[in-house]
Amino acid sequence: MKLPETLAARGDKLIHLPTVGSTMIYAQEQLASRQGKTLWIVADEQTAGRGRLERSWSSPPGNLYMTVVMAAPAPLRILAKAGYAIGLALHQAASELRGTGEGLRLKWPNDLLLNGAKVSGLLMEAHDAGRTLSIGMGLNLVSHPEDTPYAATHLSSAARIIGRDEAFETVARNLSLAISTFAGGNGFAEIRARWLDVAAMLDEPITIRLPDRTLSGIHRGIDEDGRLVLETSTATVLIDAGDVFPLDMPAIPSHQTG
Repeated sequence: MKLPETLAARGDKLIHLPTVGSTMIYAQEQLASRQGKTLWIVADEQTAGRGRLERSWSSPPGNLYMTVVMAAPAPLRILAKAGYAIGLALHQAASELRGTGEGLRLKWPNDLLLNGAKVSGLLMEAHDAGRTLSIGMGLNLVSHPEDTPYAATHLSSAARIIGRDEAFETVARNLSLAISTFAGGNGFAEIRARWLDVAAMLDEPITIRLPDRTLSGIHRGIDEDGRLVLETSTATVLIDAGDVFPLDMPAIPSHQTG
């Protein structure tokens, strides 16, 4: 496994671990010693992988489990918008690995779906008062859990087995480019338009589980601040964070894996 040449040339560092509890937790432990470098942390397997809302993430060998730690590309108040650029980078990487983007969609706020089933999720955490950003990612390449309420799948098929090293290089290259573009201030409008082009369940009935309630309505995209626009029977609601799933799918429990 190696970094893309452009990343190695600028001084990025790759840390490859045979096994780790969680790449995100390991990344936190490296904050004090990273000396301003961007760290790419990849594990063959995780024994305590986690996703959003502290859900566990099934992490057997063969898939891609990684966290990148870098200087935050934007002030904390707008950092959440970077998640859309990162999601698009993951979509592009998966399209390159499969040779097609057909069937790949982004589910708000940060899941990559293939034919409606989850293949990847993102986790972003800010540190040092917003000066440092950790981006965690799990990408199902050759296997996926079978017992998840929200269906999961993996990228490889009988015709094309996608290796972990190839996947890492492709994801790292696209992710780095997306972050650089976002940091360059090209504006959220273009990112928003591109995200809407590949959004899952757009203009379809959905349910959103919030910490204190559950809402149902029509998914009308995202606004200029990245909030999901939900058209209910009585009002248009703007949502900052929540879990989205099809209207006819039962609510996803907090212990979901995969």
